[in-house]
Amino acid sequence: MATATNCPCTRGVGEEHPSGGVERGKFEMLPDGFGFVRLDPGALGYGRGDNVDEELYPVGHRDIYVPPSRIREYRLNDRDQIKCGWRDPTEADRYRSATIILEVNGNPTGH
Repeated sequence: MATATNCPCTRGVGEEHPSGGVERGKFEMLPDGFGFVRLDPGALGYGRGDNVDEELYPVGHRDIYVPPSRIREYRLNDRDQIKCGWRDPTEADRYRSATIILEVNGNPTGH
């Protein structure tokens, strides 16, 4: 059972944690029914003046997989701004995975 000290909703954005953390980014829905949170270019180390299209957040190895069940649960739409808790990939995973959606477009989800 999660306690207040290890609940993803109490962790700071961008903090490193052995089992995951919290990140912000733009949600991208893929045709197969799943999606990814693409991290803000600043979180990926890009600075102002770098040639990065702010509308199309770059695809990166730190992207966070969002399964269809979370997309339905939180009624996510392509290009929503997301704050989510995530866990590290298991041996069977290729990407970090969203464990909880904390905000959608700046609105708390109640978790």
